[in-house]
Amino acid sequence: MLTSEERDLLERFVKQNTPDAPYWARVQIVLQAAAKTSQEDIAVQVGVPITQVRLWQRAFNKQRLAVFPETLFLPPPLFTPDDPVAEAGRCLLQEMQEKIDEHWDAAAAAADHTAVHEIRKAIRQTFTIYRLFAPYFIQGSLLLFRRQWRRVMRRLGRSRDTAIFLASLAEQIAQVELGEDERADLMRLQEEWESKFAAANKDLIRYLNRRKVARLREEYRHFLQDPGSSLFPPQAQDSPVRLVAPLMISQKFAIVRQDEPLVASGTVAELHQLRIHFKELRYTLRFFAPLLGMPVVFCLNTLEEIQNHLGWLNDARTGLELLSENGESEKASSWYLAQLQTRADELQATFVPLWHKFNSREWRQNLGLALARL
Repeated sequence: MLTSEERDLLERFVKQNTPDAPYWARVQIVLQAAAKTSQEDIAVQVGVPITQVRLWQRAFNKQRLAVFPETLFLPPPLFTPDDPVAEAGRCLLQEMQEKIDEHWDAAAAAADHTAVHEIRKAIRQTFTIYRLFAPYFIQGSLLLFRRQWRRVMRRLGRSRDTAIFLASLAEQIAQVELGEDERADLMRLQEEWESKFAAANKDLIRYLNRRKVARLREEYRHFLQDPGSSLFPPQAQDSPVRLVAPLMISQKFAIVRQDEPLVASGTVAELHQLRIHFKELRYTLRFFAPLLGMPVVFCLNTLEEIQNHLGWLNDARTGLELLSENGESEKASSWYLAQLQTRADELQATFVPLWHKFNSREWRQNLGLALARL
């Protein structure tokens, strides 16, 4: 019998890997055994002797996920617990910069939807790193880049928000039973927003290809590749990761816990702020995850579930705001506003159990075990 967390982690491994990956067969044995598949059938389907199926099932039942190496579920570390925390921040910023570069060409050429999303995620995590690590860098050294990346984010945001809005609208048109007039109104609304989407993408492509944006990326890359006096104050060596990381994580955790009054009665806008606080906690844990072991994987699994739920709520909120600021296709807008509001109300009402999962003793114990690794 697998817990939901164990199942999620093993199924995610299967999705992210191919049958030639190390431990693929062993993960399949565990998943198929949990699905009540007989040992004989597992041996045939996985292509291993039945004795190996039995041995691995016994090992898993005894040790659970500890039977797998932690590297199976955690990325390799970018830094050690004894490194200066400023160097950890530089490594993390460089990792985000590499992700931005990886998707830049696709976004700059055609405003590719996936590329826009990935660049936005990387810049958001960059901003979290700025907030966390600024006290350990030369004062003001990150401020100029923060302002410049915010300009990029504004263009990316309009494209991304409009894409999500259109996808949701298309889903409603396809799934909901509509009268002829209602469907025609919604189709007109869709055409109007597709025109806005094209304009937003055109503006984004033009902006991403500007010379000053290319100069920003070049200067930023050079900035991160040159550790030392340009980034770190003399006392940076006095703040190792093992001492600072638990404080950073605990502060983010405390901020989320303070939002508890919003869970049952907060407005959609207030829950959006809670979502931001959860995202900051999730990012902070993820930055240090390779040093924190399997307990943090369970913590992150719950936080991702919460983030998805609040993300859907935020998509509904954004749709409501986009429609409210425009007066076109009034009948269709009115109908779709009602649909989005119903969706927001449902997500708001079903969030409480997720909060209790996060606020449980088990979740806090896993967090404590993770921090103890440092």
